[in-house]
Amino acid sequence: RSLAARADEPALGPGLAEVEVARLERLLCAWLELEEKVGGRRVWEAEVEALYADRGLELRLRSDRIDRGEDGRGVVLDYKTTRVVDRGRFDPDGEDPQPQLWLYALAQHEVAAVGYVVFAGAGRRVESRLLGAEGTAWAGTAGYTAEADWTGRRALWRTLLGRLLEEIRTGTAILAPRRGEQTCRGCSLPILCRRNSLLAAAETAAPDPP
Repeated sequence: RSLAARADEPALGPGLAEVEVARLERLLCAWLELEEKVGGRRVWEAEVEALYADRGLELRLRSDRIDRGEDGRGVVLDYKTTRVVDRGRFDPDGEDPQPQLWLYALAQHEVAAVGYVVFAGAGRRVESRLLGAEGTAWAGTAGYTAEADWTGRRALWRTLLGRLLEEIRTGTAILAPRRGEQTCRGCSLPILCRRNSLLAAAETAAPDPP
């Protein structure tokens, strides 16, 4: 909606506005094609608010969308307009922090799956990447990973979130990449990171070898 509104602004120019409208039309058609492949939905909710409380902290959330099947179980979807899937940021094994998705999965009642719907830039593709229990409305679509132990997965996320919230509550800010050098090599914000400055300070403070 915001992009369409910007297309009406004179500063955008008629040529650029026409290109933008055509891009949005392609994405909308691709989105509708994806939606047609999803069956068994009963309720569609948008901008759903929820509260997650733990370790003395309360987080107010607003998920982009929740689908609920006939059994009442929800599938929480987060819309993205960048290629987070191609960059490997959605890790169903839980090795990398995904607190936003974890929170959505834990804050809502009877959530059976969670993931992204990605509107892929200037192209025609709309992709989904979800992780959840078997038998949900989205389970038969491309990009859906069925979790054999969904209850255990949720318990793991709750534990990891508890650790993260405890660090926030106590003001802990230890520089500890989850995968060490591998994490740092894939970082897109090295100029903002304290890692290099801390390593340089440690080398300066270290005594000279005998």
